[in-house]
Amino acid sequence: MAGRPAAPVCPRPSLARRRHGDAAVLGPISRERLSPQQWAWLEGEPRQGPLAHGFVNDQRWTLGRMKTLIGRLFHVGYTVEGTSKLTRPLDWSAQIPVHQAIERNETAVAVWKAEM
Repeated sequence: MAGRPAAPVCPRPSLARRRHGDAAVLGPISRERLSPQQWAWLEGEPRQGPLAHGFVNDQRWTLGRMKTLIGRLFHVGYTVEGTSKLTRPLDWSAQIPVHQAIERNETAVAVWKAEM
């Protein structure tokens, strides 16, 4: 019927977990799309910088750019969220600009960090 909500994946997750373990509740796990050779290749590509891969606006790697790079190199599609999960084991993190503003107030920054 149209407009009817979909049935939950597991209406009783605690029962499913007891009977079949965590995998029953977590849902399907997607298969690996990149080979070990592709993983090795991918680890080295960001070191060349975004400009070497055609990104000219600024020189930071974003998840969207990594998604595009993976698609260009290996003809494999990932979502931005999937790219985030994919890059976690590689210990990649959000990039922080090397240059700091001339107007930067170190005292104000220290106070702000202490408050956090």
